Amino acid sequence: MAEPSHGKGLRAWSEGLREQHAKLKASLEQPREVGQEAVQILDLPHYRRNLLIADAFLSDPESGFASLETTRFFILLQNRDGKVVRDLNATKKGVMAFVRRHAKKNPHEWSVNVAEFLEQVYGGNISVSKEGAARIEFRKGEQGPVSAGTASAHELYHAWQDPNTRVWKYDFDDAELRALVQRVVHDVPHDERDYLPGLYEFQLVDPEGDGILEPRFVDYRSDLH
Repeated sequence: MAEPSHGKGLRAWSEGLREQHAKLKASLEQPREVGQEAVQILDLPHYRRNLLIADAFLSDPESGFASLETTRFFILLQNRDGKVVRDLNATKKGVMAFVRRHAKKNPHEWSVNVAEFLEQVYGGNISVSKEGAARIEFRKGEQGPVSAGTASAHELYHAWQDPNTRVWKYDFDDAELRALVQRVVHDVPHDERDYLPGLYEFQLVDPEGDGILEPRFVDYRSDLH
C-alpha cells in the first residue's frame, strides 16, 4: 500500500499514487475491467480473476480457472464491437458452455473474464468526496441494485463521516453492522481519517462459511480529475 509522501493530506497522496502507478493514472476513466485493475493496484481485497481470449480458453478451458479457489464463478464475455454478456454463480461446466454458446463461431473476437464467485451477504458503495470524507450505502443481498439505483429506500443502510470532524454517523443502531462498516473502510486507502477520493463498489462475503464476513471490492472509480 502506498504511503502518503507527496506533500500533506489525501489529495497530495493521491497525486503521488498516480505518479507511482502510471497505468492507474491512464485508466481511471476507462471501462469496468480497468476499474477492477485499479482495485488490484490499490491492494484492496478482491476476487481472483483470469482474462484471456476466447480461442485460448476454448483450446484449454482449465487455463481460465487457474488460481481460482471457489467452486462457482462469474463469467463476462466482451466482443470487439463492445457487446457484453455475463453470467454468475456458474459451475465450471456452466462457464464452458456459456463461452461456447456465445463465442464458438468467432472466438478471436471475444475476451473472456472468469472470476471467483461467492454469495453476497451485503453489498454497497463507498463514495469519498474530494475532501476525503466517506459515505457508505449498502443493503442485505447483492450489491448491484445499490449501484443501479434500484434498491428501495427501506432496505438501505447509510453511514457517513461528519465533513468537519470526520466522526462516523449511522442511520441504524445495530452494533454488528456498524462494526462491518468499519471493517470495510479499514481496507480503503486512508491518511488518518481522510480516505482516497472516488467511488468504491464492495461486497461482504463469507468465504470460509464460518459466519465471519470479509469485504471484496469489485470496482473503483476516481473522482479526481
